[in-house]
Amino acid sequence: MADLDLVRKLLTKLRHVPNPTPAKLLAEFRQLVAAEEVKTQPKR
Repeated sequence: MADLDLVRKLLTKLRHVPNPTPAKLLAEFRQLVAAEEVKTQPKR
């Protein structure tokens, strides 16, 4: 269920992208996912 909550959060952020095009939305989504992955990685 945590993944579903994460996806909902990311999709909510995508709604605020100005002048959305499919390529722009995909690029923004990938950026958001990468940022979340960095946040959730254990610190060394």
